[in-house]
Amino acid sequence: MRHFYHYLAWTLASCLAMPMAPAGLAQTAQPQAPPMKIAAIAFQPAVATTGEGQQMIHDLQTEFAPKQAELVRLNSVLEALKNQLQTGNWSAAERTERQGVIDQKQKELTQEAEAAQNAFQAAMQKAFGVVAAKFSVVANNYAQQHGFTVLFDDSSQDNPILWALPSADITQAAVQAYDAASGISPSKQGQSPSQTSPPQAIPAKVALVGFQAAVADTNEGKQAMQDVQSEFTPKKKELEELAAEVEALKKELQSGNWSDAERASRQARTDLKQKQLTEESGADRDAFQAEMQKRYNDVASKFYDKLADYVSRNGYTIVFDRTPSFDKLTSLLWTAPGIQLEALKAQLAASADLTSTMVEAYNLIPVPPSSPQPPPPQVAQAAQPTRGFTPEPASSTASSPIPIPHNYALIFATDDYAHWPRLTNPISDADAVNQTLTSLYNFHVEEVRNPTDDQILAKLTEYLHRKFEPQDQLLIMFSGHGYFDPDLGKGFLVPANALLVKDDIGHRSLLAHETVMGYVNRIPATHVVLVLDACFAGTLDRKIADSGLRGDVSSDPYAHASLPELMERKEPKRTRRYITSGGKDFVPDGLPGHHSPFISAFLVTLNQGADLKGYLTLNDIEQGLDTVKPEPRWGDIQDDNDPGADFLLLTPSAVAQLTKPN
Repeated sequence: MRHFYHYLAWTLASCLAMPMAPAGLAQTAQPQAPPMKIAAIAFQPAVATTGEGQQMIHDLQTEFAPKQAELVRLNSVLEALKNQLQTGNWSAAERTERQGVIDQKQKELTQEAEAAQNAFQAAMQKAFGVVAAKFSVVANNYAQQHGFTVLFDDSSQDNPILWALPSADITQAAVQAYDAASGISPSKQGQSPSQTSPPQAIPAKVALVGFQAAVADTNEGKQAMQDVQSEFTPKKKELEELAAEVEALKKELQSGNWSDAERASRQARTDLKQKQLTEESGADRDAFQAEMQKRYNDVASKFYDKLADYVSRNGYTIVFDRTPSFDKLTSLLWTAPGIQLEALKAQLAASADLTSTMVEAYNLIPVPPSSPQPPPPQVAQAAQPTRGFTPEPASSTASSPIPIPHNYALIFATDDYAHWPRLTNPISDADAVNQTLTSLYNFHVEEVRNPTDDQILAKLTEYLHRKFEPQDQLLIMFSGHGYFDPDLGKGFLVPANALLVKDDIGHRSLLAHETVMGYVNRIPATHVVLVLDACFAGTLDRKIADSGLRGDVSSDPYAHASLPELMERKEPKRTRRYITSGGKDFVPDGLPGHHSPFISAFLVTLNQGADLKGYLTLNDIEQGLDTVKPEPRWGDIQDDNDPGADFLLLTPSAVAQLTKPN
């Protein structure tokens, strides 16, 4: 199930009034089981996974292929005109005339490209809506026929479900029912796996947790907030001194009797100091928020493990986040006949509130020593039951014969652009990936929103100088606009401050794929994977840029190896792999309020890996993305990947399996 770890502004946490904790966990009164049988479904990924959904996406790609080819042709003509202008020996009048023609053609190309992208998105939404309407009927009928009374959309961004039994997920079963009814089979590689255990409509035992407030109210959460505030106090004082200096310069400029030259000189100095103050304040604010989010995610991940352990041991079937109001319930897809919506809302709102109980339970865990660096995975906590994979508990004192990697992720996501069209989903996509990696696989994630080219390169440079242990893993992700120059045969990422192509002949404001790969190859982590969700992202691979081929699709020779064998064989090898949302083509941003098709499938794959076996390999991820249209691409980065190398995502339960004594 998808979990929601929304970042909380911890500076307001002290203002939150929490209920009084009960005297002890043993005396906690258990609520009566409500007469509800709740099911959940990842609605948008399910629609895209059906045979008809895959056929719909393929038909749209075919329909828009001529327009895409025409845009490529027009761009080639435009680049040829630019080259002629640069290399020819023209008079001033001829140069002016030719530049005017180029500007007009560039304007026309930009308008046509934007119109084509908008038309593709509109057609995608319309076609998706048709399939979604029919799928909704099948899913609702399936839920009713199998005894469920309430169905929630687990893929909507406002989904309130924090945790649920795997048996409540009807996604795969509904897809298979729809394909059987439509008569359209999915592609052979994209067939959804059979349901490992059939969904069970059992009376729901519902609990509520105010997740954000609870994490902030734990002793460790409070300590983390204080540590971050203390860490940034020197910089805060420095900025206050700089602000006082700026104000003094302004007053001095206004009150003094200066000559024009002196006034201009003092004004320039004041402006320079003001610019310094603005830039440093913005950088400090961003760094403070990033550090707060990182510390919050670390506590939230461990708090969630404690929550999952507690509710599973006490017989709950589903846990809702009480933070969103139950007034709207926009993620509610269906209710059985006879269930009144207002009564359902009231029943959910009256469920057992475990917030204070969970804060008390979590506070029994000793607060770790303060540290500016993310802590390594905690072996003792990894033994707690998580998701559908539950090995025997491991001893907290056991030493691991296999080094367990520390997992890090650096995510760049851009919605708002200074000049390029705005996108709908990159930041929400990045948030969801952040939350899933943190909650399921113990990643320490740094998310950079709407970065400029300088900010991207500065952050990558920072990671060049970080120290990693030999087994550590780093995932780098970009989500936003992409561009491909057919004349140069090169692809680019589009930072937030990038100019339009017509205003940037040399693409100086864009970030070339080869530049990004150069940084990726030199980052000192042994295992690095680059994930790009952008148009033309696959052109970072020269084979794809030149020919449009799929890229490296080699099979995994260790597909059936045990987890310890995988760790032993693959972890020592250097990993440099890429995964992209498409090849040399446009990719859809996705419907408003949902995720892009690529990210939807990526999230489903991450969740299924945690449910089914407790870990994922790169081959597992690639197979999970094989149903997406346009087809994702994957391969080695600049031929710098050791044969047999991998990137293993381990849940806490998988870590427990590796560390338990023989």
